[in-house]
Amino acid sequence: MALLYLSSAERAAIWRPIFERELAEVPFVEGEAAVEDPASIRYIAGWTLPDGVFERYPNVEMVLSVGAGVDQFDLAHLPQNVLVARTVTPSIGEMMRDYTVLGVLAMHRDLPRYVDQQRRGLWESGPVALARRRQVGVMGLGQLGLATLEALRPFGFRLAGWSRSAREIAGVETFCGKDGLQPFLAGTDILVCLLPLTDETRNILDAGLFAALPKGACLVHAGRGRQLDHEALLEALDSGHLRGAFLDVTEPEPLPAGHPFWSHPSVVLTPHVATMTDFEEGALSAIASLRAHLAGASIQGLSIANAATEAPPNLPQATDFRNKMPPGPPVLTFPKGRHLRKSCAERPLHILCATQQHARKKGTYAPSKAASAGRAPDHEGVHGAE
Repeated sequence: MALLYLSSAERAAIWRPIFERELAEVPFVEGEAAVEDPASIRYIAGWTLPDGVFERYPNVEMVLSVGAGVDQFDLAHLPQNVLVARTVTPSIGEMMRDYTVLGVLAMHRDLPRYVDQQRRGLWESGPVALARRRQVGVMGLGQLGLATLEALRPFGFRLAGWSRSAREIAGVETFCGKDGLQPFLAGTDILVCLLPLTDETRNILDAGLFAALPKGACLVHAGRGRQLDHEALLEALDSGHLRGAFLDVTEPEPLPAGHPFWSHPSVVLTPHVATMTDFEEGALSAIASLRAHLAGASIQGLSIANAATEAPPNLPQATDFRNKMPPGPPVLTFPKGRHLRKSCAERPLHILCATQQHARKKGTYAPSKAASAGRAPDHEGVHGAE
C-alpha cells in the first residue's frame, strides 16, 4: 500500500517529511520512476494525471488533488471504483476573500482608469461613487462566496448573491436558479464570479449575461477560465456598457502574446493567483483524507462523478489544520467501520453529499437521476487552485 506523488519537487520537499512523520504506514513514492511494485499503489496525489495511469496502477482506490479543484481531471472517465478528493484548507478561503475584496475595491474606485492615465502621463480625476449606492453581486454561494460577502459587509455595499439552489443569508439579497439570474444581474453594479466549472457554467459569462447588467457595471472573475467569453467581454468593454474587468482566470493560461487582455485599458489581469494551496496545509489535508479512507470514515472534499459539494447552512467545510487537524464534520455518509471503496460498490444509492444529507433530515430529499445511477449530482463548490 503506497501513495504515488505526481507533482512538483518543491511541494514534495514539504510533503515527504510530513507523510513520514504523520502517516508512515503509507510509503511516499515520488514519481513513476521510483515505483518498484505497481500493484502496491493505492493512492495517487497530483494536479493532473498522465495518460494510462490506471492501467499501470490497477489497484488505485483514490486520487488526491493537490489543489482545491478537481475539474482538471476527466472525472467522467475515471474507473468507477476510484474516488477523488480535493484539498480542503482554511487558507484557500482567506486568500480568495482577500483577492475578491481587492478586485471589488479596484473596480469601485476605477483603478484601471487611473493606471492607464498614469501610463499616459495624464492627471485627471473622475467621479467617486459611494459604496452604499452600489450593489456587489456574488455568483456562487459556497465557502468562498460566503467568505467574500462577509468581508465586504464593512464597506457598506448593498450585497446580493446568486446560486443554483435557494439560500438565505442575513443582510444579503439572494437569488437562485435560471429564473433568479436576470433580476440578480439587473441590480448588480460589480459582479463577482466564483462559480465552479460545470456544463451549466461553461461560457456563462457571455454577451447575454453582460447585456443584463446595468450600464457601467464591472466584472471580477476568479472562477474558471472556461466560463468567460473573451470576445463578449471585449465588446461590452469597448462599447462602454461595462466599465472594467478584474480577471484572475482565462482560457488558455497563459494568454497568447498579443491577446487584447494584456493591454486593454479597462482590464486588470493577474496570473491565476487568487488562491494557492499552502504546501504544508495541503499535505495535512491529504493525510486526513487517507486516514479517513483507511478507517472507512467520512472524507472532506470528496467528489464523485464530477460532483462538487456545497454544504448546507451551519455545516463547516474546512478543517483548520493550524489547530492540528481536529476531526472534520461529515461530508459524505458511509456504513460505519467499512472501507469506503467496498461501501461504494455495494451501496451506491446510500452515498449522499452534504446538501442531500441536509435535505434528508428535513424530509425533502429525493434521489436525482444522477444519484439513481450511483453518483452524486453537481452542486456549487469551491474554486480550484493548485
